[in-house]
Amino acid sequence: MKIKSVSTNYTIESYIKIIGIFLFCILLSGCNSKMKFEKSQNEFNTTYKNEHIEVQIANNVENSEEVFASIERDLNIINHFKPIEKLDIHINEKFLKGNDKSGVECNGEFVKTPQFKQLLIANAYDLYDNWKAVGIYGNLFADEMDANFVSTNANDKATEQNQGEVDFVSYYQNHNFSLFGAHFFPDFSSGEEIKNLSYASTSLVKYFLDNGKKEKLLKEEISIEDIKPWAEQNHINLTYLEELYNHINEIKVSSPSAIDKLHIETKRDIHGFSIRIASMDKQYDSATKLEKIIKTFDEDIIENLRLIREKAPNFYKDYEKQLTQTPKIRYYFNPKEISNMNNFTTGDTVIINVESQLHEYNHFLMKRSFEKNGVLISKPMWVTEGVDPYLDFMYLKKSLLYDKKSIQFSLDDTKVDKLLRDGDKETYKYCRILQKMMRLNFSEEELNNLDLTLNNPEHWKKYFHIKNAMALGYRELFKSDRYYSDTVAILGRAKQSYTGMKEPDAQNYFANRSFVAYLIETYGYEKMLYFSVQDFTKITFEEYFGKSYKELDADWKQYLIDNIKGGELLVYGEEGQK
Repeated sequence: MKIKSVSTNYTIESYIKIIGIFLFCILLSGCNSKMKFEKSQNEFNTTYKNEHIEVQIANNVENSEEVFASIERDLNIINHFKPIEKLDIHINEKFLKGNDKSGVECNGEFVKTPQFKQLLIANAYDLYDNWKAVGIYGNLFADEMDANFVSTNANDKATEQNQGEVDFVSYYQNHNFSLFGAHFFPDFSSGEEIKNLSYASTSLVKYFLDNGKKEKLLKEEISIEDIKPWAEQNHINLTYLEELYNHINEIKVSSPSAIDKLHIETKRDIHGFSIRIASMDKQYDSATKLEKIIKTFDEDIIENLRLIREKAPNFYKDYEKQLTQTPKIRYYFNPKEISNMNNFTTGDTVIINVESQLHEYNHFLMKRSFEKNGVLISKPMWVTEGVDPYLDFMYLKKSLLYDKKSIQFSLDDTKVDKLLRDGDKETYKYCRILQKMMRLNFSEEELNNLDLTLNNPEHWKKYFHIKNAMALGYRELFKSDRYYSDTVAILGRAKQSYTGMKEPDAQNYFANRSFVAYLIETYGYEKMLYFSVQDFTKITFEEYFGKSYKELDADWKQYLIDNIKGGELLVYGEEGQK
């Protein structure tokens, strides 16, 4: 009986083991089974599709079956990491390189690159921070990281010299550590930096996977506190990253075409932004510059909103939703454009220099954000260009560096005389007038210390009126300026819409800056903010200010004469008289 009992127990245990092995094999088989795709064709494309994924390959792609086989292999590896819920892939030779505007779009050649796999990962799990897709790629495709890296950056000598093991820990002893996505792109970073950041991202993702934070990683819930233990283990200083993290977290960076070198997109739609950057020469510190620009943009917008709340508390209270629920703004950086521009229909904002960002943002804020939040805005251009950017003009002064250089140039007789010798009579005359007005109103000591002088609110206000009111007495010097011609064209189209407010249309862009600044200084910033959201088809100057435009115009010009030495020159030009 004992032997039998032992025999019976042995048999039962054997069956349990066999069943366990069988179930394990089934499970293993399930884990390793390839996804199934249904194939269909038409005259334009071949489509491979299952419940979650669709791969469409255009007929202009050579070796399309090999291309799909490569994609299928990548998808299976990624799907084993975590099942893909939805992913659309379009392969067509008309696409220059990887794009993720509507799924993954690229040409057949791009499929061979590591960037394609990273794009698959980012879209499969809706990841915005690039380092996560790069780090997951490094863990899933570790065997091909080095080989692919060289083939992608073959012209970069620094890359070729850093084959094999990468000591990213040593690299970040001498470089700031940042996870911002632009650092992964050639032209914005060196091959050495791209490689070290790729390996650092792979190490960081492995740390999260090893410590049970896979879901947190995929849900974009990683905080700076989560990163700190890994950084301590690798002796990496996070000071720089901490300064940036709140500004650049959840940002996706891509390189969509040869025309637009970089596309930066926030995940958030409220207070979010996208930035498209036009073609540029290689400049390996550009990613760091972009980080500082984005941080500055955010800080300026926060400060701008604080100033509105401080200086116009009732207006802020009445329109808090419009001011604080700003829809996503799209910036397009292109220094080849002739001027900054807002397209309020699409939300696109063309920026030719970073100093003009806050100015254009305020136009966006005071029109598109109001309209998106239920307040229709329709106002004359002279109000738009005067009231919207007033806080920037008077307090934040983003153009301060330009103004300082302009004054310094005008005070340099050698440089100004050269303008005349070169035949630039208009700029020569402008500089001489500005020089004369500055010397009339400021001492030599003040002109020699422009940083201190222009940061004095009263001095800056005086300078602001001088440089803009010059367009009254010396109108001919401003007619060739793009602002003048653009504004006159826009004002001309708008005249019929604002019958009771049409008079200032006769002024040009610069003179109206001074006029509106005078109204704000006289009647208050808050009153002018309320003014800017009125129905301008019905309101008149008499109704709102208690004076006609003619009276306000006369008051403004008298203000210039009374408060600025040589003010008659500003108002009436060389004659100095009516």
